[in-house]
Amino acid sequence: MEFKGIGWVGYRSRNYELVVKIFQELLKMDPVEAGKDYQIFRFSGGEELEIMKISGDEQVSGSGPLGAVPGLVVDNIAAGVSRIRDAGLNTTSPIQYGNDGSCWVHFQLPDGSEWELKQWDCIENSLKL
Repeated sequence: MEFKGIGWVGYRSRNYELVVKIFQELLKMDPVEAGKDYQIFRFSGGEELEIMKISGDEQVSGSGPLGAVPGLVVDNIAAGVSRIRDAGLNTTSPIQYGNDGSCWVHFQLPDGSEWELKQWDCIENSLKL
């Protein structure tokens, strides 16, 4: 299993509309995907910045506190999950699958920060742990 770099950063904000506007102006991009509470910007190398709306004490499904969640790109997410567990860390979500063929899993470091492993080219049936 090889780590390939940072491919996704999720940012949770209570000032969602303002943060989206700032990134649209800063990046000079429109989102490639948008929902009621999220917008995703994709860079030319495939990396993604996802802005998510949070209100009150609400949390995004399976996610931790406000702020950024970096996503490390791997070539084999099942092997990555094994390596996380071998390092004594816990996953905070099951492997999830996107409509674009990607998959991801969240994990937590001892300091409480949340991270993600992401594989761009997942085939769900081949990823059994």
